[in-house]
Amino acid sequence: LSCNYIYMVEATPSMLHPDNLGKNTRRWLYNEVKALQEGTVTLIPYQSEPQKPITFDVNGATDNQIDGYLGKAGKTIWKLMQNDGKANLYAALKDAVKHIDNKKDNFIYILSNSTDLENEEAVCRFIRNWCTMKPDNVYIFYIMLTRNAYSQPLVDAINRCPDIFLIDARGKKLKSICALMPRVIVENLQDKL
Repeated sequence: LSCNYIYMVEATPSMLHPDNLGKNTRRWLYNEVKALQEGTVTLIPYQSEPQKPITFDVNGATDNQIDGYLGKAGKTIWKLMQNDGKANLYAALKDAVKHIDNKKDNFIYILSNSTDLENEEAVCRFIRNWCTMKPDNVYIFYIMLTRNAYSQPLVDAINRCPDIFLIDARGKKLKSICALMPRVIVENLQDKL
């Protein structure tokens, strides 16, 4: 199986944090995507609603083409960060699962600062329901970019689901995830994060 990578990037004003959170997150995203050797990539910036996804195939794409896709996503993220709005993670999750490809291993990354999260209970309910019905080849990573992304109800919901992983990047430099992908993911992944 080849891989399908879906990156959901929060783009709220809280990402304009004094420590350049938005800029550092975009740089991490750029480095991660550039490190991929194969697969399909979908970038979904979100705020009050998910934005139009940017989807491309890494296989055979030139560096200039990939730079163009990432640049387009970066501009959308930056523009959204300038607007008032809360992070509607529930709407973004519903959009992200539309891009799952059942013929591939799917990796969904949620890059969240969550200071401005709306519909938290709906997100928790989505996660609890997801755990009972999700396909075997889908893995979700909730990446907490700052301490504001920590929510006990959300953490509890994630911890009950064996294929949703919590990555605590609060106050830390976000590590490369590509080094763990794609096939080593199932066994002992939690220990490697």
